Amino acid sequence: MANPHKGEIELKAGDNTFILRYSIDAICSLEDEMDKGFPAIAAEMGDPKTMRVSSVRKVLLAGLREHHPDMTLKHAGELMLAAGGAVVVLGKVAEAFAAAFPDAEAEGKKSPPQRANSRGAGSLS
Repeated sequence: MANPHKGEIELKAGDNTFILRYSIDAICSLEDEMDKGFPAIAAEMGDPKTMRVSSVRKVLLAGLREHHPDMTLKHAGELMLAAGGAVVVLGKVAEAFAAAFPDAEAEGKKSPPQRANSRGAGSLS
């Protein structure tokens, strides 16, 4: 069962349920694999003019590896079909991307600390 507090999203494919999670390691591996930064990858996934099915498959695999370490690129492609196709998978990927970067204010958390002025001593001296 997926844990939404950890950024996990369920992806159903037939009778099977898979868990997507874009941890920092998953995102770093994906950036290395695609030779692009995460914002560029997310933008590509959100634009039908630039989105490639092969990229969707890579993004899907990156999100599956934590909970399904034996998953291969070929299996990820088969899973895409079983789950309802690239459009369905893109919806789940978008959910998992959003879960990986929850809005801090929406969760009632403090904003990250601001960087000290580079000219001043700051509070650490």
